[in-house]
Amino acid sequence: MVPESEDNGGWHRPSFDNLTNPQVIEEHKQKAWLGPQSVNLNHHDYINNMIGLIQDFHERLIFPLTRRTFTILHDYYEYIDENTNPSGGNWEGDYRCFELRTNTGDNQTVYLSILGNFYTPDSDVVSRNQNSITILHDGTLTKGHAVKRAHVIEFMRSNAPHLIRNNKVLLGTLPCDRLITWQDAQEFILNCIEYSLLRDEFRRSLD
Repeated sequence: MVPESEDNGGWHRPSFDNLTNPQVIEEHKQKAWLGPQSVNLNHHDYINNMIGLIQDFHERLIFPLTRRTFTILHDYYEYIDENTNPSGGNWEGDYRCFELRTNTGDNQTVYLSILGNFYTPDSDVVSRNQNSITILHDGTLTKGHAVKRAHVIEFMRSNAPHLIRNNKVLLGTLPCDRLITWQDAQEFILNCIEYSLLRDEFRRSLD
């Protein structure tokens, strides 16, 4: 049974066949999960598939879940009306929050969401075939100013070489021919969290 606070206002995850349904697209825009400029139909299916995974609390990962330098203890849903990050801006929205403990004993929370108020042009960070999509990150990072991407990539290569592919950071591969399950997404979530923690460590190294 999902607590009422985690039932997302009566929202239900769309079926695979409805991922590009205009009603689903409009509902996700109203919730600010898709942006008004999100008009490329080639992306709506897998983006809505990922939104459905993150926002549906009827299914979860099995915790605790350990990666080299941290353990995820549990997750929960939270609407956050003020959420800033080092790059600036306020990222209001619905988040899947992961409570974790690092190997140094620190407790941290990592927030994961897909938000429609952030836009980047089409690029080579998402590749797809008939059955799956692979998502990369180009290393873009700011600390008062834009940091050279090459420096970020080299830091990741030194600290987490398994995350580097084609000189970018590998976030993960997910199916696009069916609804994504948490078993499908486990490595993606772990990669995203590890990358997030390493980005914070890289920023601290610039002080």
